[in-house]
Amino acid sequence: MACEFKAEKVLSEVRNGNGSELYLISNITKNRGERHEILFEFVKDNSPDFCCLDSTVTFYAISFYRNTACTRGYIEGYKKSRDNLRDIESIDERCEIDYLGSFVYKRYKVNHNDWILSYPKEFCDTIDCE
Repeated sequence: MACEFKAEKVLSEVRNGNGSELYLISNITKNRGERHEILFEFVKDNSPDFCCLDSTVTFYAISFYRNTACTRGYIEGYKKSRDNLRDIESIDERCEIDYLGSFVYKRYKVNHNDWILSYPKEFCDTIDCE
């Protein structure tokens, strides 16, 4: 029997109209296609309530990394240095090998009550807030 994957939300913030969440993942398949399907379903079931976000928020990224010493160390350092963001290297620079994927939603330009999944392109999702 395969182990169920585990997701731990370690960061969630909104700054300058951009929202983001970062999850550390354990026990997930190595098959890229299966992994993206699992993560996409997870996002659909666990995404923030886009309809309750402030109207100034126009972008929201949900990113996934393997739960490793590198990613844990990055998160600890980030939380300590969060007020001086210029001095923090990105998790992509520090733990590139642990990156599993991201899902990016943007507020729809025509109807500001809707959100669309803009990345990755192989998945489709629209959130209607009306």
